[in-house]
Amino acid sequence: EDACRAPALTVGTALHLTPPKMDKGAAQERLYAILDRNGDGKIIAQEYLEFLRTVLESSSATLQQAEKSMAFKDKDHDDKLSKEELAESCSGVDAETLVKWCEKLERAAAVERLWAALDKNHDGKVDAAEYLAFLRGALGSQAKLEQAEKAMKFKDKDHDGTLSKSEVDASVKEEAAATIVNWCEKLEAKSKAASPATSIFWCCRPETSTDEVVVG
Repeated sequence: EDACRAPALTVGTALHLTPPKMDKGAAQERLYAILDRNGDGKIIAQEYLEFLRTVLESSSATLQQAEKSMAFKDKDHDDKLSKEELAESCSGVDAETLVKWCEKLERAAAVERLWAALDKNHDGKVDAAEYLAFLRGALGSQAKLEQAEKAMKFKDKDHDGTLSKSEVDASVKEEAAATIVNWCEKLEAKSKAASPATSIFWCCRPETSTDEVVVG
């Protein structure tokens, strides 16, 4: 029952706390850390494209447009943005706006991570069995498959019996990024705990020589 009444992907109401105010320098540091996904100390065009699509909501923006936009900020012409170049390009943006940008990017990354954890067979959709794994693994529910199917109906806008990435995104729009990350960590831990068993049993399999002939 609880899974069916869930307003989003959760069976409870998330507690949203107002974060303390962040000064502009700290906000710029946070933004840079989020954008620099590969941790190489530079923001490349692909990473900047994520900023355009998520923060500025330019969903149709292309890599070429991102490169062109970056060129005005790239003072040393190395086709990347340094921390100093990003700070300069944000000089006219207040701390509150920078924090909102960070929150958007953090949430988008969390939803992407959640999608990867949910879509176990990588077929581009979440079926009832995968959603049931979420209810049990992330929320600790004792739901059964029938309850998972019923709960999914409220989120399945195109009524195809599965959840698309956009439907999952819409269903968690009221959740904080930290909550979504917590779900991901639980699902990933369960997945990791389940995989070593396969390796253990694989190691215990008797080796069969390629020269053997198996007679049925």
